[in-house]
Amino acid sequence: MTVTYRDGVAILQLAVYAPCLIFVILLNIRHGFSRSSGWFFLIVFTLLRIVGAICRLVSITHPSTGVITAAIVCNNIGLSPLTLLLLGLLARVNDFTTRQPFPTLLFRGLALFSLIGFILGIVGGTKLSVSSNGTFTINPMAKVATIIFLVVLLAVIFILCILAAHISRVEKGERRILLAVAICSPFVLVRLIYSVIGNFDSNDKSFNSSFGNITIYLCMAVLEEIAVVITCIAVGLTLRIRRKEIEKTQAEEVLMSRVHVPNKDSNTSDYQRIGGSSDSNARLPRGVVVPMRKTKKVGPISWLIGTGIDYYRAKKYQRNTAA
Repeated sequence: MTVTYRDGVAILQLAVYAPCLIFVILLNIRHGFSRSSGWFFLIVFTLLRIVGAICRLVSITHPSTGVITAAIVCNNIGLSPLTLLLLGLLARVNDFTTRQPFPTLLFRGLALFSLIGFILGIVGGTKLSVSSNGTFTINPMAKVATIIFLVVLLAVIFILCILAAHISRVEKGERRILLAVAICSPFVLVRLIYSVIGNFDSNDKSFNSSFGNITIYLCMAVLEEIAVVITCIAVGLTLRIRRKEIEKTQAEEVLMSRVHVPNKDSNTSDYQRIGGSSDSNARLPRGVVVPMRKTKKVGPISWLIGTGIDYYRAKKYQRNTAA
């Protein structure tokens, strides 16, 4: 059994990503496995690189078509988790910025766009064909996936610039995320350039991760990805846990949307806390009281109308107090 240069690169990936997977899992336990946070996609990317490296090493002794195809697909679809990781980190910064510059819907749309590229990359990777003279044909789906990743990365860089311009409105504990994304973006861009050249110039075999020049692959793809993963892990371990604070804020917003503000001539003795509960843990702004609901069962339409009235009165009360 002979270990080639390309096999050595696979061993390097396995040696780096196997211990990184432990830290990545700890990060997800610490910050949550929500896909919107970005850390989940770091697990996906790490697993893809581990599986791809294992398939490459297995192909040394068992060079079957299925094993080689699995290694190729794992190598070709790594850009999607990386872009989704950077999007998730920027979405977190946006959430903790005063007067959020971007709506949450923008990040969800870009994430969906990147997931489409992820699927197209899988399909296109399985349909790569190599001729007898050594040239290879890239499936059009793989090319479309590369264009999608390029568009998403450009959007990430644009969002990064806007958030950096409003850094004074970002909470101090979250500003290091902008630094991490700024460090990672050039590495991801170099990795994307490698894929663009490889997918759109089929006559140049040097920029193919499976059949091309190994040194170029190592310097323009492997090392860049390792740098991104290590940077994100280092920053993630130093961040505060904000998941519970977000859940608490969302719960308070839901409760406030159901606040019923009494008229001035109302008898406040008939009022209690939320839903008529005497729970002292239910927190509301000082001076805001909620009427005790009747125990009579109501239908869905009556409940919807009542909730709308509550919301209108709460907004009216907030405007009056602000004035």
